[in-house]
Formats: sequence, C-alpha cells, structure tokens
Amino acid sequence: MNIVFLICIILVLVIILFTITIFHSLNSIRPTIPSDENLKDISIIIAARDEEDNISDLLNSLSKIEYPKDLYEIIIVDDNSTDRTYEIANNNAAKFTNLKVIKVKDKKYAGKKGALDVGIQNAKFNYIVTTDADCQVGKNWLLYFSTKFNNESKFVFGNIVYINLETTFAGFFQQFENLRSKILYYSAANLNFPYSAGGANFGFEKSSFLKLGGYKNISSTLSGDDDLLIQQAAKMKYKIRFVIDNEATVFTKASQYFCDLIKRKARHTSASYYYSIKTKMILSVWHISNLAAVASLFMISFDSLFILPFAVKLILDILIVAQYSGLFGYSFNFVQTIIYQLTYEFMIVINFFNGFNFIKKWK
Repeated sequence: MNIVFLICIILVLVIILFTITIFHSLNSIRPTIPSDENLKDISIIIAARDEEDNISDLLNSLSKIEYPKDLYEIIIVDDNSTDRTYEIANNNAAKFTNLKVIKVKDKKYAGKKGALDVGIQNAKFNYIVTTDADCQVGKNWLLYFSTKFNNESKFVFGNIVYINLETTFAGFFQQFENLRSKILYYSAANLNFPYSAGGANFGFEKSSFLKLGGYKNISSTLSGDDDLLIQQAAKMKYKIRFVIDNEATVFTKASQYFCDLIKRKARHTSASYYYSIKTKMILSVWHISNLAAVASLFMISFDSLFILPFAVKLILDILIVAQYSGLFGYSFNFVQTIIYQLTYEFMIVINFFNGFNFIKKWK
C-alpha cells in the first residue's frame, strides 16, 4: 500500500472521528432552566491586581445583579496593586451592603491562586463563584449557578466572551481561539471528561474545594486555578457541570495586540504541562493531527494525495465554526474562519514552546 495514501487516510479518519464526537456532544447540550427555589448562599471572589481601568465597570455590573442581597457577598482581594485598584474598590464599598475589600499582606500560595485563597478563607458562604476584575457579569448570573448547585453540582463553569472593542486582528483572533478552545472543553465536559474551564466564570462548593486540599495540590504553577482544579475534582468523581446560557455569560475585553495575547496564552499553556496523562494524550492526538493536516498542504508538490487531509480538515473546520460560534457568543464568516483557523494552528506551536519560557508572575 502507498505510504502517502496510508498517512492521509489515517489523518482523515482521526479528524473525522474527533469531529463527529464534537458534533454529537455539543448537539446534545440543552439550555439551563433557572430556578429561584432554594437559592444558595454565594460568595463572589475577585482577585485583582493593577486593574484601575477595569474595576469600576466590574463593580457597576455587580451592582445590577438580581439576587437577594442577604444571600450573596462580594469579596475583592487586592493583590499588592501598584495603581489605584484598592482605592477605587474601597471607595465603592459604601455603595454596597455586601461588599468587602481585602488588601493582601501574606499569601499561602503564589500568584492569583494565593489571592483567591485569601478570599475563599474569608468567605462566609459555602458556595463560591469567581470572576476577574476586568470582566462584567449579567444580572441573572448567580441565579444560574444556584440552579446548578441545587442539582448537586460541586463544580460549575460558565461561558466567557471576549469583546473586541478596537476591532484589531489580534482581538478577532482571540475571539476565534477562545471559540475553538471552548468547543473542545465543553464537548469533553458534556461527555463526562471535564479537563478545563475559565476562572472568570467559575464556581464550586467550598467544602468540596477544601476536601481536595484547596490549591495545595496544584501550586506547582502560577496558572491552573481553574483547569487544574477541575481535573482534581474530576479525579475525585465530583459532579461537574456547566452553564452556557447567554444570561450566565461573563464578558471581558479581548487583547488588542499579539504580544499581550501571547503572554496571556503562555500563562494558560504553562498549566497544561500538569494535565493528566490521559488528557495530554487526547489533546496531543487532536492537535498533532490538525497540524499535520495543515502541513500536508505544503506537501502537495510531492504527491497530490496530500490535498485530501487538508481539504477534509478545512471543510470540517468551517462546518464546526458555522454550527457552534453562535452557541458561544461569536460570529465568523467563511473567509474569517479560514484565515483565523490557519493562524490558530500556527499559534498552537508558538504557544506550546512559549509556555516553557513563561515568566513567573500572574500579572
């Protein structure tokens, strides 16, 4: 048998198998029906560092939450900001009846995990929901998390949408990259194989978190306060669910420059080195097969059969994006899908190696 033909067929079969699995999983997702019965007491924890340009917008969105004030509290943990973050947050505290601002002095863990840990230790309620200081939340955000917690979910994550305010290529690309990442980890979670989440829209039962040892077992990296914690919870067989509904979505600003995007992605990628062997293997097969399919385009001059994996991959990419971009709050046309998808494959390689050189700080 022609070795080129065999390679192409294997690539095509792997890509088709993964794609069918993704379609099957995401097509079975159903919207959450929010319930105001047996509302849970919730502590919102926000770790903030040098966020003076964003903290006011976050507080404004938090002030519009429609949830009984006595059933939730807001804790902002200022992690040694060098700007006016603490001052702005503290000045706004008087406008809330349930907001407190903590200035970090000593942390048990380095980076963002240490700041979150301070907030969790000071939380008075058993259910924790986290977001970031550069985000904005919806008015029914907590209602959706409460509904999931009432269904005995111990860990819950929600959708995060990047807003490209200045409409730069980097901003659009981050939206696309975010979409492709979520297509993978939402479909995996729906197949009871949760391996990732976004800390900007994340929640858990505090008692279950403490049974896992908190952040102790995932303190080897500054990142991973969300995805590595999810994997710890999955290992312990805790019930993990998600909300993907528009009213449970959190919005944040997209990076407008590739240097900022690469730095942020390096922080996230560095955590992937601590993923379980099973997770690494599955993701490696997916990404390597996709990279090989793209690389096959440059091999056409050697054998025309190499067009097959590239063509199949491109068609399936377009179908996936067209089918599910709206589900995750985005919209891309045919040309954009091709351009961003090819850029996405190229950036996977850059981000992988850049993760090794990740600078040890979270901001």
